[in-house]
Amino acid sequence: MSSHNFVLAEVFAPRRCGHFKALASEDEKRRKKMNIFGRAAALRKKIRRIATILKSFADVTSLQEEGDVVVVGYFKVAAKIDDIPFGISSQYVIKWYLELKEDGIVMLKKSDEERVAFEGDFTADDLRTWIQANRLTLVTEFTQKTASVIFGGNIKNQHLLFVSKKSHEFENLEKAFKNAAKQFKNRLLFVLINTDVEENAQIMEYFDLEKEELPALRLISLKENTTKFKPDFAAVNTENIVKFTQSYLDGALKPHLMSQNIPEDWNNAPVKVIVGKSFEKVARDNTKNVLVQFYAPRCGHCKQLASTWEKLGEKYADHENIIIAKLDATANEVESIEVQSYPTIKFFPAGSTKVIDYTGETTLEGFIKFLESGGEGATEPPDDEKAAKEAKEEVHIQH
Repeated sequence: MSSHNFVLAEVFAPRRCGHFKALASEDEKRRKKMNIFGRAAALRKKIRRIATILKSFADVTSLQEEGDVVVVGYFKVAAKIDDIPFGISSQYVIKWYLELKEDGIVMLKKSDEERVAFEGDFTADDLRTWIQANRLTLVTEFTQKTASVIFGGNIKNQHLLFVSKKSHEFENLEKAFKNAAKQFKNRLLFVLINTDVEENAQIMEYFDLEKEELPALRLISLKENTTKFKPDFAAVNTENIVKFTQSYLDGALKPHLMSQNIPEDWNNAPVKVIVGKSFEKVARDNTKNVLVQFYAPRCGHCKQLASTWEKLGEKYADHENIIIAKLDATANEVESIEVQSYPTIKFFPAGSTKVIDYTGETTLEGFIKFLESGGEGATEPPDDEKAAKEAKEEVHIQH
């Protein structure tokens, strides 16, 4: 061990340790799948030198080959960002090569602009913000590699282009998207979703998009309440993209809300089936007390609750002013109603604009007590149920 700076050791009992045998088996599978040796790949970024000393043109060129984005300068920030190579130099020839008039920091990018100079205050926070804002290209393709940067950055407004890379229109569409992106740099992220990638079908579903609608644009705000916007035009060109984006920034667009069609038999069963289009009419009926379960069809907790919810519906099937309802929140959206976990249960009392979150026991008795008290009789759930809720094991998709 003394001959190495860093050592990762696994101590085990080969004959008796069942956990080790299982781990060894999984390691072997992982090595074959990912073409790596042991856990070395995950450690390389952590144990590498924080920054490279640059003494010549060749050093800069070599550093640029390490990543799509390279930052050159001096800073503590390098220790906190392990997926970008950093370089440091005190050589005048490097300063000249980077076109710096004074001491400074430069980002070198393989695409779009060749170099971006840092012009802010030399503080860790300002530098970190600058790196996150400039590390992405004008248009960033959504991939596993870029996902964390797209969603983890400070820019919460995103413009998405859904398009097949196999389309004969692709090059012109990408060019138009890039031209528009230049006008909104650091205000929105422009993201390309390649619809040929099988995993991206989930993103299309989230935006209520069918392949017949491609190519398509969508805007999304990832602030406190996730909000989506749909254009009122079909032609994807620079002029339309700019107009759509500016209208969003001006606050002139109405959110696009998904909705299924209203079922013909929505009112036939004890539990009423609500969709986005019918929500206001049913849930906010001033003459009714309406208890709505926002659910996800695949959610295990929702499946467990289903029989209790049906019994509750039967209990109040003939009641004059109490309605038990359900809404598939994966296929329907309602303005001003945020669903963070499944199931979410909300009460809409008659003659009021209030919305009351149900946080009591998910039992028939608990629901009945709550309804009979006009929404004031909820009891706290048992500790195990409360823990399950807090863990949010079944969460709503956050883009």
